Amino acid sequence: MTHFRPLPRSFLVAATAPAVILILVVSVLPVAGFIVSSGSRVIPALRTVITSAVYRQVTIHTVALSAGSASLAVALGALYATTSYLNTGLARRMLLFLATLPLSASLLARLLAFTLLLQRYGVLNQILLRFHIRTTPAPLLYRSAAVIAGITYVFVPYAVFIIFGALQRIDTSLVRAASSAGASTFRRLSTLEWPLARPAVVIAAGLISVIAAGYFITPALLGGRQDQTLPMLVELNVNRLLDWPMAAALCVTLLSVVIVLTAAGVLATKLASRTW
Repeated sequence: MTHFRPLPRSFLVAATAPAVILILVVSVLPVAGFIVSSGSRVIPALRTVITSAVYRQVTIHTVALSAGSASLAVALGALYATTSYLNTGLARRMLLFLATLPLSASLLARLLAFTLLLQRYGVLNQILLRFHIRTTPAPLLYRSAAVIAGITYVFVPYAVFIIFGALQRIDTSLVRAASSAGASTFRRLSTLEWPLARPAVVIAAGLISVIAAGYFITPALLGGRQDQTLPMLVELNVNRLLDWPMAAALCVTLLSVVIVLTAAGVLATKLASRTW
């Protein structure tokens, strides 16, 4: 087995510095600009966000939507990635190619197509009515389930490639040894390959949940009035109410949620690596 020397710490710092700088410029500086432009008025607004039951419920709902979408996307992505991993040759290449197809269209176009799929007389309701599963159209659109389904649809390809990459990097000698010992495909997956790919699964879940927490267009198109999220409230206060101090306070809240989710993802990844 080939042994690799660990990279020097100075190289790792230099390699991650551009990403850290980009995150600071894209995420932290706009929030800081909001706070500076709002002045001392942001403090009462932040106190209102913290103490208000309405904003607390919106924050919890934002985290719940992102966590639910990440869990479903990772579950479907893991199933698809495992299927692709077990196949070889042309079948594997076709499966991976099909996983990239949703990425060829813009996000807005994909969500509008999803809206046509779920609307009152959309494709799904037409199928339900045609086969007499329902006598009236089902209310599929403008619900939390539609938001979770839309975010899941967007992020499944990312989960597929993250998990497939982890499965692909597993030492083939271990796989051959397990097969030679008489292990079935399911037993080999459950005792060898899936445990080794567990950190990648956690990384995919953390990445998707962090990005989904800041999603605006999906809840706005697919959700109902009860599906208000922190990004939607930021947009409301900036463009309609012109309440910049409240928008700054909500940005601080959203940034705090993202930091907590990121820290939880890093901790979970370390725990997943250690358990194996």
